[in-house]
This record gives sequence, C-alpha cells and structure tokens, in this order.
Amino acid sequence: GLDRITRNFSMGLDSIDRAIRVTDQEAVDMAHWALKNEGLWMGSSSAMNLVGAIRVASDLPPDSNVVTMICDAGQRHTTRFWNPAFVKERGLQWPTSDCIPECLKSVLGDR
Repeated sequence: GLDRITRNFSMGLDSIDRAIRVTDQEAVDMAHWALKNEGLWMGSSSAMNLVGAIRVASDLPPDSNVVTMICDAGQRHTTRFWNPAFVKERGLQWPTSDCIPECLKSVLGDR
C-alpha cells in the first residue's frame, strides 16, 4: 500500500467502517485462482479487493450482496506480481495449479 491518503480517498473517510488486511501471499494465491477458475488476469490491487470481498461475504447472511472492483489487469504487473522469480525473491510461494486461497477454503471445501 501507499503511505499517503489521496484527496479523493480522504473525502470518503467518514463512510469507511473497517479495513481488511490482506497478505501478499493471499493476493498472489487469489490472482492465480481467479485466472485459472474465472479467466480473470488481475493485478495485486484487484486480488486484494477480491480477498477482502470474500471475507466480508463470509460474515454476511445468505443471499447478501457484496460489490468489489477489479481495478487493475495482470499485463501491468508482469515484471513483479506475475513474475515467479520476483515473487520467490520476496519470500512468497508461487502458487501450484491446485492452490485454493485461504479465504475460499471454507467456501469451496476440498476441491
């Protein structure tokens, strides 16, 4: 994340009721899962948004709706987020083809 608050973000601070911390590994795992299972080649911000949305949804009653933004695409992240060497240099694991993100395990079970 950025260590600054932009003007447009600061205008909505009164509307924010909580923040959700997502690890780099969770974002990498989610991006790979989304590409394999949904055909969405996303960047790190979108992957973090998706993890957060799933966590929020898991706390809501059935038939609730959650909206999130898929705000960046994978092609802008090929040298870092989608680069196995870069990911591993950061102490993260490159996801296997059968990887299920932690936030989805309780939803999907052992698939």
